[in-house]
Amino acid sequence: MSDQLVTLTFDALYALTSLREIWQKTTPFHELDEKNKKKAIKLLKRAQKDIGLLLDSLK
Repeated sequence: MSDQLVTLTFDALYALTSLREIWQKTTPFHELDEKNKKKAIKLLKRAQKDIGLLLDSLK
């Protein structure tokens, strides 16, 4: 199971890193167009799912 936990951790981090890149591209005001909003939501849901699975596995 530890390999699965590591994979989930890295997947969540990759999703958050991609979100960080969106924020960097929209500096200085960080206003998101519809395309970036949809992408940000998708990335956050992916990270949320991975983190939820990690938490459940560690209980």
